[in-house]
Amino acid sequence: MYRDHKEAIDRFIYERKDLFLRDLDDLMSVPSVSEDIDEVKRALRLCIEKAKGYGLKAETILNDQIGIVEMGEGDETLGILAHVDVVDPGNKSEWKYPPYRATLADGYIWGRGSQDDKGPLLCTLYAMMAVKELGINMHKKVQLIIGTQEEVKWKDIEAYVANCRLPDFSFTPDGEFPIGNREKGYADIVLKFGRKEGERGTIEITDLNGGTAVNSIPDVASAILKGNKEEIAKRLSDYLNRNPDKELSIEVEDDLTVIKAKGAAAHSCYPEKGVNAIWILADFLKELDLMDNGAYYVVKFINEIAAGDFEGAPFGLAKGNVYVNGEDMHKTVMSVTMMRTEKDGYRLYYNIRQTYGVHREDVEKGFAKYRHIYGYTVEIVEYMDAIYVDSNKPFVKLMERIYNENTPWTSYYNLEYGTSYAKALPNCVCWGPIFPDEEDTCHEINEKAKFDNMILSTRLFSYLIAEVVSSDKKLRE
Repeated sequence: MYRDHKEAIDRFIYERKDLFLRDLDDLMSVPSVSEDIDEVKRALRLCIEKAKGYGLKAETILNDQIGIVEMGEGDETLGILAHVDVVDPGNKSEWKYPPYRATLADGYIWGRGSQDDKGPLLCTLYAMMAVKELGINMHKKVQLIIGTQEEVKWKDIEAYVANCRLPDFSFTPDGEFPIGNREKGYADIVLKFGRKEGERGTIEITDLNGGTAVNSIPDVASAILKGNKEEIAKRLSDYLNRNPDKELSIEVEDDLTVIKAKGAAAHSCYPEKGVNAIWILADFLKELDLMDNGAYYVVKFINEIAAGDFEGAPFGLAKGNVYVNGEDMHKTVMSVTMMRTEKDGYRLYYNIRQTYGVHREDVEKGFAKYRHIYGYTVEIVEYMDAIYVDSNKPFVKLMERIYNENTPWTSYYNLEYGTSYAKALPNCVCWGPIFPDEEDTCHEINEKAKFDNMILSTRLFSYLIAEVVSSDKKLRE
């Protein structure tokens, strides 16, 4: 079992700390924002090349949507799900260190993807490499599944599920330790407001824009206005005098005025941690004598329905904390995350993390309440129910034992607030990478991960893999 190999595993990992850092810097230097498919595929191919260099069987499949790294043989397969795509870093000048590098400073690895999910991905690769070097007889297979679209619509993992034999049990290092055996639901909603000729008002909104990702609280938002520039400037000055905590700026371009709002980004599963720039912008715009065109109704909806709501109370989705088998599933949280101007109108995007028992029909009914009042249509772009994995399954108990034996903390079963690939496969839980002594900085400016914790994660993953592949017992059920 893993204890027989613990010393060899630890020595292997510690001796390769510098190599790990170089490999991580190589991977994080690729700006693989989900929407930039070429860069995402470059990051994936880099992972595959490194895995092959480590002596592992590795390939890309499904037109480079998925990478597969394998080792071992047997009837049961342990799956590990990670991803190479990242969210946009936002304003790079606000980062303490370059977002597209792995910078070791103050005991942390700084950079986009250090926590989510390039750092954990490399930890799993090194864990597989460490176990492979032991030369033990393997009774089970290990398959690392590397996705490319985790931060957006999951076309990659959907293709994998549709075309490949699925692992018997899995974990994703894309959450928190100890063990995330339950996860809130996920929904992306877009409200489509049509264009409309204004009949009254003196200041026209010609463009609305905000946010960079559907799963991040927006830290920037802007509006382009046509109308009396002096009046707009005066109103802004008055507003800022009354609201000194708000960040808004003004620029004049020919006959147009651009208003920009500044907030603070955060992962949308913790909307209260951020400052929503779209809310700030809309709060100021209501001070103006706006022409009642289509954009006006977007602003009106934000101010009257969206702003200040983190739980979906206006939509009947605020159920409070829900419990399953005595385990807390928390409550529904949601927020506006993006705003766009299109040829046919305006788009307002919601991201929702619904608790257990809130279903698609509840979301549809809730948003339908205001359709005719504000003149929008509703599209559910992405929807996944909350999940729960029985904590008594053997592979889950094995994770618990390894965590308890090798960390200063006691294992327990926790709820993951975000959405991970755990929803993609049956019998899948979150296991790492964030330890109890570490802040969750995923999707934030200055994302960082404790380097010592990365090494500890790699050791835990190695112990688990060694225990799984050396066991001839069934671990799924």
